[in-house]
Amino acid sequence: MPVTPEVAQTLSQHSDQELQAILASPDDWQPDVVAFARGELERRSVPPEQVAKGTAEIAEHLRLKAILPPTPSETAVTVLCSFLGCIGIIIVAYRASRFKQAGYTLKARKTWQAFLITIAAGLGFILGISLLGSLLGS
Repeated sequence: MPVTPEVAQTLSQHSDQELQAILASPDDWQPDVVAFARGELERRSVPPEQVAKGTAEIAEHLRLKAILPPTPSETAVTVLCSFLGCIGIIIVAYRASRFKQAGYTLKARKTWQAFLITIAAGLGFILGISLLGSLLGS
């Protein structure tokens, strides 16, 4: 599907770095958009070696974002959300989706893991206390 005039106009207004970001993650874009971005950089007379260098830097930045784990404070907020019930689930879902949208895929996955581990630990604790109480009570 060829790029529409509206998309072409929008892409033409992007900076060189934004166009290089498209080239750095071509799987996230339609092939025609990638081709248009490459052609737009050529039209602007951006040297191919500068495009390659900028694209490689952006790709490395995106790769590093994807493997960045959550900070201790981000994990602490997630753990605290597990005590909020349904509201906590909504907060964690929102935070995880924001991380994923920003390219922080590991943060998104670890956010859900921390939440579920905390819920499981809490349920295990309650179950253990109940079992212990029933054993001591008999």
